[in-house]
Amino acid sequence: MKSTANVLALVLILMPPSLQAQVGRVGEDGIKIYGEELPERCDIELIVKPPPTCRKEVRTVPSYSGKICYIVFPGSTWEQNSPAGVIRDAQTFFEKYCIYLNFEEKQLSKRQQKRYKKWYLRWKERLRRSIVPRRHLKGLKKRLKAQNPNLSQNDLNQLLDKTVEDIVKRASIPKRLHSSFYRKMRSLHKKVARKCKRTLVVFIDEYICYNPKPTRASATQLRFNQIGITAPDRRSHNILAHELVHLLGKPKTYRGGTTSWEHQKCPNSVMRVTRDKWYVPYNFANDLTIQNYAEMIRNRAGVKLIQKVK
Repeated sequence: MKSTANVLALVLILMPPSLQAQVGRVGEDGIKIYGEELPERCDIELIVKPPPTCRKEVRTVPSYSGKICYIVFPGSTWEQNSPAGVIRDAQTFFEKYCIYLNFEEKQLSKRQQKRYKKWYLRWKERLRRSIVPRRHLKGLKKRLKAQNPNLSQNDLNQLLDKTVEDIVKRASIPKRLHSSFYRKMRSLHKKVARKCKRTLVVFIDEYICYNPKPTRASATQLRFNQIGITAPDRRSHNILAHELVHLLGKPKTYRGGTTSWEHQKCPNSVMRVTRDKWYVPYNFANDLTIQNYAEMIRNRAGVKLIQKVK
C-alpha cells in the first residue's frame, strides 16, 4: 500500500497546468509560500518561433524552486506601500514555468536603518538642488503665480513642490550623484546579501545601475546580483519578472547572459520593452522565449539561485 506522501507526490507529478498555480499557500502579507508539495515536472508554453510569428509550443520540463531576499530601503515610499503585490506578480509569472520562488525580507538594525535613511534623504535633496537650485525657486514660484492667480499660498506652495518634482524626475542625474548611489547599493549588498547567495532585490523610490552605462530605472546590476524596483513600478505588470529573467540568465554574477540580458522583439515576450519614461508605469507581456528559459535554467544567476525539485 502506497504511503500518503507517495500518493501526493504522484498527484503532483501528474498535475495538469491549470492546477499548477494552486501549489503553495498565500501568507498574511499576500506573498505566496512554497513548501515541499511541488510537482517534479509539468507542461509549460514557451515562445519557440522568432518574429513575426512568435508562436508558442508546449514543452514538458522539470520544476525548480529557490529563495530570493529583498529589502525595503529606509526612507523610501515602499515603507508605506508594501511590495507584496509586485512580488506576487512575479511569483504568478514564474509559476507558469514551474519555477517556484520564495521571497524573504531582510531587516537592517535600527542603527543601520537610521543611517541609510539619513543618507537617502540627503541624496534626494542634493539631487533636487543640483537640478533646481534654490536661487531659481523664487522665479519659478512667480511664474506659477502668474499662471494661477487665484491659488491660495498653500496651494501655490504645493504646486511649486509638484512642479519641481516633475522637473527632477525628467532630468539627468549628475555623475557624482550616480556614483554616490551606486557605491551605496554595493555597500548595502555586502551587508545584506551574504547569506542570500549574494543576490538581493531592493525596493526604493528610484534606482541607478551601471550596465554598462548609468540607468535611472528599475534594473538589474551587471557587476553584482542586485535588482532595484522603483516606486512608479508599483503599478507596472511583470516588472520584477522581467528583471529576474535578466538576473537568472547571468552565467556569472559579474556578466550578463547571451540572450537574457538583451531585450526581445516578440511583442508577447516579457523581455520586450518599448518604455521611454522610467517614471511612468509599464506593463510587460506575459510570455517567455525558449532561449530565455533555457539560459535561466542553465545559468541560474551564476550562483545556483534555483534548484531542481526532487
